[in-house]
Amino acid sequence: EGKVINAVIISPSQELSMQILRTAQTLLGEDLKWMVQQVIGGANPERQKKTLRANKPLVVVGTPGRLAAMQREGAVRLHQVRMVALDEADALADKTYKRDLAQLMEHMGKKVEG
Repeated sequence: EGKVINAVIISPSQELSMQILRTAQTLLGEDLKWMVQQVIGGANPERQKKTLRANKPLVVVGTPGRLAAMQREGAVRLHQVRMVALDEADALADKTYKRDLAQLMEHMGKKVEG
């Protein structure tokens, strides 16, 4: 069985997602920075899909809209996600994100054993 996404960090903005990604990659170091990848609006979705397939990250950082779009297309598989972090949860509670977050939460963790 290949690597699966274990954790998702959702933030309301591209800028915050990028900041989280850079911090995680710095902490992981050069050899392990493949373990975390961004999935954000405003970036090339085809390039993001290609990198997801190539790197098979364990942690994905992203914005609700792009994560939901990638999940609908099958580019991001969330059924085995064990942990979800909502950065700036108060902002994510806005109705703007309601549909995308509901879709994401519905699929996360469905196939986690134990």
